[in-house]
Amino acid sequence: MSTGLYVEEKEIGLIGTHEISVENFHIESLKFYLTNVKVSNIDYQLLNFMTYNNQVIPNVKSDSMLTYQNCKFIKRLG
Repeated sequence: MSTGLYVEEKEIGLIGTHEISVENFHIESLKFYLTNVKVSNIDYQLLNFMTYNNQVIPNVKSDSMLTYQNCKFIKRLG
């Protein structure tokens, strides 16, 4: 590992609220962009962002509950 400060957090219940106003909603115009992440040999798909008619839908609020937090400073000798 390189010298640095490493922070590990585990959270559950991440909820995001996204909002956009449209005259007529068409489900086929809604796209979800996911990111694949592998942590401790477990594969996850995380929501990166969403678009409607190629316009990014902004995240107006998010909330989660931290269940674990750990911080380490690593100094590489040599």
